[in-house]
Amino acid sequence: MVRVEYIRVSHRTSVLAKASVVPDSHTIDVVAKRCVDQITCKQSKDNRFSITQDARAFHISVSKGFTVICAADKDIPRYLAFRLLEDIQEEVGKTYGMGCMGDFKQAFTKYLLVQIERVNDQVNNMILDASAEEELNQVVGTSTLNDLSKTTKKSKKGDAPPATEEAKLRAFSS
Repeated sequence: MVRVEYIRVSHRTSVLAKASVVPDSHTIDVVAKRCVDQITCKQSKDNRFSITQDARAFHISVSKGFTVICAADKDIPRYLAFRLLEDIQEEVGKTYGMGCMGDFKQAFTKYLLVQIERVNDQVNNMILDASAEEELNQVVGTSTLNDLSKTTKKSKKGDAPPATEEAKLRAFSS
């Protein structure tokens, strides 16, 4: 199943919130921290990056001192991952800017889990739509082949397909 597995939000070097839908996210957390550390050391301006490791892609967005990273299957389209990160950055800017740090981590972790599920549902729907479209194309292709084989059988029997009015007029005027 294709999905987003992990999201982490930090401000400069402080982790503000993180959420994961996998039971043991320690390895993902370590790799995410390493990715963020490398990027924040090299980049001080707003930017977006993707780093692929094995079957995962780590999508990172840095904006206004906030860094949001998500770990996802590498088959998830980048535009969906970055749209998710942008939505989270917008929300963290609103929430964090209001100065409600006491409950921020707990409340925002719940928000992150909801966002993970939202994107995972979008991706799964895209996959279902694509497979349904592929099945439909196969059915249409099969019925077209059946129609073509019926026409071919009629032609072999000597039954020509019915002529159009234009073809009849051309034959008459010759």
